[in-house]
Amino acid sequence: MSSKIRPDSASAEFEVVQETPRFQRVYWTKEPHLRKLYGMAIILMVASATTGYDGMLVNTSQQIDAWNWFFFPELRDNPDLKDPILDSKLAILVNMFNIGSIVSFFITPYVADNYGRRPAIIGGCLFMVAGGFLTAFCNGYGMYMGGRFVLGFGNSLAQMASPLLLTEICHPQHRGPVTAIYNCLWNAGALLVSCIAWGTANVKTEWSWRSITLIQVVPSLIQLAGIWWIPESPRYLVNKERHQEALHILTKWHAGGDPHNATVQFEFREIRETIRIQKETERSTRYRDFLRTRGNRWRLAIIVSLGVISQYSGNALFSNYMNAIYLGAGINNQNQKLAMSTGKTLLDLIVTVAAALNAPSTRTRWSKTSRQATPSSSSSGSLGYFTTSVSRVC
Repeated sequence: MSSKIRPDSASAEFEVVQETPRFQRVYWTKEPHLRKLYGMAIILMVASATTGYDGMLVNTSQQIDAWNWFFFPELRDNPDLKDPILDSKLAILVNMFNIGSIVSFFITPYVADNYGRRPAIIGGCLFMVAGGFLTAFCNGYGMYMGGRFVLGFGNSLAQMASPLLLTEICHPQHRGPVTAIYNCLWNAGALLVSCIAWGTANVKTEWSWRSITLIQVVPSLIQLAGIWWIPESPRYLVNKERHQEALHILTKWHAGGDPHNATVQFEFREIRETIRIQKETERSTRYRDFLRTRGNRWRLAIIVSLGVISQYSGNALFSNYMNAIYLGAGINNQNQKLAMSTGKTLLDLIVTVAAALNAPSTRTRWSKTSRQATPSSSSSGSLGYFTTSVSRVC
């Protein structure tokens, strides 16, 4: 969509001068170049599964007796011990991954914008491999905690750059479902660690938990091996004035080598125009512009509330402290706990992928209604489940 800036505006306001044209429907299953592109895109989707594996690792490890005895020896003779100090140590161990992610969160945009999406992914994977080895071969609580921090630090680099690159190399008609599936694959990684832990839990040595800890480096190694075949972001290349390289990538992967393809020509013009507008507005816009007008304040409130509400829905309990829930329910056998976790994660994966595949297209008549109805129906279902659960307990 072509736009122009209104220079007397306090914030970036645009006047539309050309409507987005309608293009012929493209089926990726019928186009060899798109099949190859999305086959390679699986390498980028591995980042989401990696996050799910790493994020679920400590949660799953808590359900393995040997892990608890190694880091909290007091629990060997008294598994029902209630000690605030132990609870605090567990909380720090769980959140060290998130702390590392927060630290690298602030440098990831700089790396991705100045050096490219692929270097950010490579750097993140290297950190995660290092963190995986630190935790797998740790000699105690402190080393394990340090390894979790390194894992989290690398995770932000790879996790933020991978969906960015995925979105920017996908054909515009397929971005919605592809990016939706990307987020759902968190559950694939979580399911993987649950299944492996269920199998290794009965190993009579520390490798019952060290094995699943070491395996977490495998997804990062897969990304490191395959990232060299993934094209760089056309948007990044245009931003660096490498226009011919960007046009070549769009032509090769979105049009099968046809430089006169209407979609490619429109994409290229749109990217150049968008980046030009961004560079012009960067001189006059500041973060405080979010607060200048009522409309901007409303948009900021929506953005912040979506982030807060999505993480304040109780999912942290199931993602980090499932073992405590099982113990509270009287389930003490590690095999039972791991079996239930595997079933729950499998259900999560099926539901989320099914929902993603039915995500509304950005150009359908009902897209606005559907996108509003999706979070509303999900929230209503969660509220109903929570209410039913509480009423049964009471």
